[in-house]
Amino acid sequence: MKKIIIALASVFLISSCGTTTQIFTNVLDYRPYTDNGFFISPNPYPEAHRTIGEISITVYPGTKGESDFSATLAQGNQKFGDPIYSGGNHRTAEIMTPESLLEMCVQKAVDMGANGISNFKCDIVYNVTKSQYGIIKSIDHYEVYGLGILIED
Repeated sequence: MKKIIIALASVFLISSCGTTTQIFTNVLDYRPYTDNGFFISPNPYPEAHRTIGEISITVYPGTKGESDFSATLAQGNQKFGDPIYSGGNHRTAEIMTPESLLEMCVQKAVDMGANGISNFKCDIVYNVTKSQYGIIKSIDHYEVYGLGILIED
């Protein structure tokens, strides 16, 4: 009986120390552009085309002062600072949406005379630091790149 109680207690202790699964999903919808005849793909374009040029955009989000803590949370921005100890002087990092980054890249391609982007990639680069409070992960910058191509009919 003693062995059964120890075994059950061990199972309970081991199972209670688990971590919570976290799933993050990002979806970038190309349809607003592809429905209008603009080609976008993370892969090379397989048919006849002319490469116009390489597009590489790096965006470092700016910060702005923010005195209204609840307004910043409602906008979904990241907070830097503490509402109690910083006296309300918060720093907020501007959050870019994947759609706005895609729009920047498409606009650069169109400005170059392209009607498509192949090898498209959109990345968020994180800054990971270790502090006395643990590991802090924040957005450092965004990178968007691809090849502007002209698909000839």
